[in-house]
Amino acid sequence: TAAACASVAQVHRGTWQGRDGEVTEVACKVLRPGVRDAVALDLCVLLRAGEALETWAPRVLGQSNVDWRLLLGGLASALWSELDFEGEGERQEKFRRNMHAVEHVTVPRVLGATRDVLVSEWVDGRALNELSDRSWQLKKSVDCIRNAYCQALYVDGYFHADCHGGNLLWTAKDELCVLDCGLMVEIGREDSLALLSLSLALAARDWARVVSAAASLGFLPETLDAATRSEAERVARSIIGPYLDSGGGAKAINAYQASTLFGDVAQASTGLPTSLPPSMVLLGRAVLQLEGLALRADPDFKIVDDILPVAARLAQQRSDTSSLLRELLYGVAGDGNSIDGSKLRSLLKSAQQTSTSATSSLDAVLEDEATRTLACDEAVDALDSLGRDLVWRAIGERGPPFLRAKAEALVPRLSKDESAVVARLPEALAALDDDAATPEDADAAPLARITRVPAARDGAAAVFQAAIVDNDAASQESLAQVADGLTERLRGRLTDAGLPAFLAPRLPLPRGWRKD
Repeated sequence: TAAACASVAQVHRGTWQGRDGEVTEVACKVLRPGVRDAVALDLCVLLRAGEALETWAPRVLGQSNVDWRLLLGGLASALWSELDFEGEGERQEKFRRNMHAVEHVTVPRVLGATRDVLVSEWVDGRALNELSDRSWQLKKSVDCIRNAYCQALYVDGYFHADCHGGNLLWTAKDELCVLDCGLMVEIGREDSLALLSLSLALAARDWARVVSAAASLGFLPETLDAATRSEAERVARSIIGPYLDSGGGAKAINAYQASTLFGDVAQASTGLPTSLPPSMVLLGRAVLQLEGLALRADPDFKIVDDILPVAARLAQQRSDTSSLLRELLYGVAGDGNSIDGSKLRSLLKSAQQTSTSATSSLDAVLEDEATRTLACDEAVDALDSLGRDLVWRAIGERGPPFLRAKAEALVPRLSKDESAVVARLPEALAALDDDAATPEDADAAPLARITRVPAARDGAAAVFQAAIVDNDAASQESLAQVADGLTERLRGRLTDAGLPAFLAPRLPLPRGWRKD
């Protein structure tokens, strides 16, 4: 009797004796007789449909740039690969190696394979579609799936495109086991980076960057005129915005006004030069499957907000994307040097909504290493610039020339870009609060204006209280990182001025505040 049955194969439980004599329980996947011929006929029909759509679709879909032959040909190729069990064995082993980087996620080891038979180690567990809704096992599984897919999409560029509940097991070791690697998709490094950029842009509700990432992924042409780009941003905001704000499933549908939704979908289909890359269609299918599982575990699940902390961390870890978060937060400003408070607020809200322990945006920043590092780097830049601004406001042009020369070496005047950043910093910090007003008295020193911003004043007080009173490790590490960053910056200027670096000693901090 088969242990499991599917449309193209059956799985039988058995034993495998290796060359060393060791006997292992195995899952033996066997192709059904006659399936390959039947599928080949179906795929031929599918490819002929692509030829027909190539002629017929442009009359209905207006500006659509969908290459129907490429789309259906890509899908047909992916489906045909599922019938090659020897190839599946190779894909499964590659995916298993990749998943070593993800805690509590496993993939069965392949012991042998031919074109029609695949033998893998047997894994005991319960399929996720058998788990109770909102059970702790299902919730833990969703966390594992998120981490696995972030690794697969943003790092490896190699993802599982058929992760329905029957292909996912929760094991007795409290681990997620991923089965059936027949339908795997490989994407290039550029597409992997574009997906990471898209995820961060969606979390920040930065529709201009959403459209740019969509173009990089092939959904839109790389070159768009201003009017088409503006319309694409409007449609993205109208269609995706309610989905992001409300979550998936029925909540997403209820968030729309039907007439608006249908009109925007029609506009996206006929009024924009859209395309459908095969790999992205398969990814969309996988995302819908996984979101369905997540909504069973948590009806309030929001997929983009959920992956944000992992995406931010991976963006910091990837050598070719170390500036991705900075580009997202700074690229919207005219000079490219001023942080955009509204985008930062959106990212912080997304992080806070999915955190299990964060009670404020500040907690959400401090508990994730990637965002904490970015925040500390920005704090060093801001405090350094504010301090230099204060010094030169005090010295002015009235001081003796020799004093101004020495000060210039140790405390350089702010550049034009730095002055612009410092001038706008109070407004950027004020934007972190929904109801906060921009500090008045534009002629006052930026440092004085910042002290009147609740987000800055209360945030600094909260960090010091958490570090000193509550003994919070993340807050202590953050303060140490900022202090050391300012010290290193001063030491560099002392060296440049021909003075010994020991004149800027390392700030003594309580034991344990620094990692080293």
